[in-house]
Amino acid sequence: QALETEFTVRLESDLPHSPDPYGKEELEAVIGALVPSFEVVGLRFEGGVPSAGYRTIADGGLNVATILGPDVADWDTEKIGAHAVHLNVNGTHVATGKPADLIWEQLIDAIGWLAKHPHLAERGLRAGDLIMTGSMTGMTPIQPGDQAEADFGAFGKIHVQFN
Repeated sequence: QALETEFTVRLESDLPHSPDPYGKEELEAVIGALVPSFEVVGLRFEGGVPSAGYRTIADGGLNVATILGPDVADWDTEKIGAHAVHLNVNGTHVATGKPADLIWEQLIDAIGWLAKHPHLAERGLRAGDLIMTGSMTGMTPIQPGDQAEADFGAFGKIHVQFN
């Protein structure tokens, strides 16, 4: 298993599917909070990582667990890209990253990408949905007994222990 350090977005209102891109203001308007988080990545099937398709879907997209920190309602889309996040495992610093390291030009672009995705054409995105935006610190291997802490600076810290 591995640990990823991410910002998760909690939606406060619905965002219908759209084949056309949403603008920054439209995306910001549906966000209720930014949530510091961990994603635990692992496999439920034997035989390694599923190549794609139904096995990956059945495996929950390789998401084993999500650990959420406190909601942060007051944040700035323009400044969040350079915000450093530090990951420590067992008291040792192992990684630093920031939202600008992600595949998205801006963190909120993850919401727009999902809203355009054809598989969500009938559902769209709904108030209360949690959207993980991607690992800022890569995938860090974890073992039973490990303790991890992510320091999100002004957004707080989150902790997890693996038993």
